[in-house]
Amino acid sequence: MNESHEASRFPNGRRKSDLYRFFLTKKDFASPKDESEDDFDKELAIIRAEEEQDLKNCCWRRDSDGQLVVSGLDLRDKGTRVLITPYGFSVELKVGKLVFISYAREDLAAATLIKDAVDRTGLVGWLDVRHLYGGVHWKAHIARMIKKSDFFVAVLSKISVEKRGFVQREIREALEVARSIPDSRIFIVPVRLDDCEPTPPALNELKGVDLFPDWNTGVTRLIQSLHAALGQGSRREKRRSRAV
Repeated sequence: MNESHEASRFPNGRRKSDLYRFFLTKKDFASPKDESEDDFDKELAIIRAEEEQDLKNCCWRRDSDGQLVVSGLDLRDKGTRVLITPYGFSVELKVGKLVFISYAREDLAAATLIKDAVDRTGLVGWLDVRHLYGGVHWKAHIARMIKKSDFFVAVLSKISVEKRGFVQREIREALEVARSIPDSRIFIVPVRLDDCEPTPPALNELKGVDLFPDWNTGVTRLIQSLHAALGQGSRREKRRSRAV
């Protein structure tokens, strides 16, 4: 399923130079060694020379959900993939368990580190600054992503719990989603950045993870909690299928 193929063109007839032009408009996603404009131009010249000789320089594979994706890319956002579409290319989330990360703007740096840690373990962290694109009705899209997510990580701090605004709305929407989920299934995971009192009070009923005083230990516990919850869900599904 994940076998990679090489060709002089992608399945949509586009060449690698077309992919490079696509990335030039979306530098937030590409990180080819943090290259400068000159580096891009030099590499593009090499790619075009290869294409004149019809050399195989396009790599692609079929992902686990059947989608055609570009392979061999070094992306800054490890939770994304590049789809090969009939019209060109598009950047989308990878297939995987989705972890929505809610935070206050003042805590963006910590939320970003949490997302990167989540992505490295095979899960897909969703962060608005990474995955909301221009023109999107952002409030409606965020509400859809909360409902679609497998986990909701509420990043809490003394700043966020006292702050009025959309972060509180996200938590309320997650609590509403949680009401439709069996109590045995973990959905919301409160994560404290400091010694704050979680709000709304319903979060106090959930076992949280502290990222202080030791950040690394806290992040490890968070990842272990998410994967343990996935393991429990898989075992329940196996028992249910055997019973049927």
